[in-house]
This record gives sequence, C-alpha cells and structure tokens, in this order.
Amino acid sequence: MNNAVKEKGPDRCARIDTAKSEKRDHRVRFYDRNTLEDMDWPNTEDGRDARAYLEPMMLQGTRDFIVNVNTTLLIARIDDLVLPLTVNEAEYDNAYVCSPYTHYVRYAKQELTLLRKPLLEKGLSALLSVVGWGMQRSQINKVVHVNNWLLSTNLYPAMSGEQAVCLACSSRGTLS
Repeated sequence: MNNAVKEKGPDRCARIDTAKSEKRDHRVRFYDRNTLEDMDWPNTEDGRDARAYLEPMMLQGTRDFIVNVNTTLLIARIDDLVLPLTVNEAEYDNAYVCSPYTHYVRYAKQELTLLRKPLLEKGLSALLSVVGWGMQRSQINKVVHVNNWLLSTNLYPAMSGEQAVCLACSSRGTLS
C-alpha cells in the first residue's frame, strides 16, 4: 500500500512542530449533533451526498434509521473530505458495523447452524462464549470507527496518508 502510514501515531504526532500542528488543527474539524449547524459542508458532489446521508442520522439518532445500531455519530472534516465516525462505549447488541463483539461472536454463533453438525456447533458455541466473555471483559466495544457509513460495504473516499496522520493527531483527546 503506497500511502500507508509507517510510523506509530503518537510518536509521529509528538514530533510535529508547532507551525505544522497549528496548520493541522485548522485542517481538521470535528462535529457532533450540537455543533452540526456550524459545519461548512464542502460544495462538491461527495459533500452534498454526505450531508444528505449523515445530517438526518446525526440530528435524529441512528436508531430511527437502523434499528440495531445505537451509536454516537460524529463527523470529521479534513479539507474537503467528510468522514463519519461512530463512537461506542459498550453496546454489545449493536450490528456488526459498530460492534467488534457482534462481528466476531454474535454473528458467528448465528452462522454455526450452517455447519449442520450439532456436536461441532455446540463445542464451537461454547468456545465463542468464552471468547465473547473475554472480549466483554476487555471492553472490546469501547471503540471509534473512522469512515463508518453504517453500511455492510463501506464507502472509501480518496484520502491521503497525510490526511490520515492529520486526523489521528487531531483526534487525540478530542473523542474521549
């Protein structure tokens, strides 16, 4: 991957000089439902599409649109790029688009019946229960997903490595 970030986030962020840090802070803005009215949506096709899709969900909440998704929806704007962020604390009943627990445990258990081998299904279900217990103890669902459009196939806009670093450095402490 050509534009992969090769250095770890915090180390890279710590080495950015003050002038670059100030420039970065002007490039990246975060919005929640309370500050959405301050959002200057990009006047591009992607910007208009993002607004039409994200604004209603932010104002009304995700559950009004997707019954099995309870998440805090935020927006990060980097230059003319709009990225949705989902922030979760523990929501273990969420759909897999927001929940690593559901992705790896709940949905996996549902799929076990496709094996059509009851003994194997029972053993794997027990194993998944142990894995799930460990995941809950480690707070696996306390997670922020960047560029999460809440779809089973996500949309990936063109994003440079520099923008990724900019987002990572700017979000430190912002999303906690």
